[in-house]
Amino acid sequence: MDSFLLLGLNKISGISAFIDAGIMFTAVILPYIFLAATIWFLASRKSMKGKMYAFSVVLLSTLIARGVITETVRYLYNRPRPFEVFEGINQVVSHMPGGSFPSGHMTFYAAIAGAIFFFNKFSAPREYSGSSINGAYRFKNDTWSIWLFSLTILIGLARVAGGIHWPSDVVGGILIGIASAWFAALLVLRRKKEAY
Repeated sequence: MDSFLLLGLNKISGISAFIDAGIMFTAVILPYIFLAATIWFLASRKSMKGKMYAFSVVLLSTLIARGVITETVRYLYNRPRPFEVFEGINQVVSHMPGGSFPSGHMTFYAAIAGAIFFFNKFSAPREYSGSSINGAYRFKNDTWSIWLFSLTILIGLARVAGGIHWPSDVVGGILIGIASAWFAALLVLRRKKEAY
């Protein structure tokens, strides 16, 4: 199934320079836009305390996901990348061989998106509970998570289409990132009633 999905997505690369440029943009440039959006989210917290709590959740989740779990798994299991396994795969994005599972990009970006989601979920203001104001306020903050998760998935698809990751690398990275974000949010916000 992994090979089938990989080869299916990889077929779109190499069709035209325009499609290859789109894959390259999504896999290489879009992550910078993602990071800019994250910085904007962190800076837009109303209080310095809220900014520090949000930053702490994001930092801890990325350290756990990318720095600890991903590197430990790669040390124990050095999965070859698709371009090492299949001859003639369209490798649009250049990358060093080895260390394919889990995708480091996916663990990193899913950890950030997840951290923002769980930060909003665990620290939303309590005084608006049950009112229509809370719904609008919550949706505004959930929109950040929806956009960041959407960008994460697009980046992952581009990395598969670009021939440098297996679909299971992307899925595994996203799951590790979300789990790490949940754990980090619990650690940072467990005694915090409101981080805004």
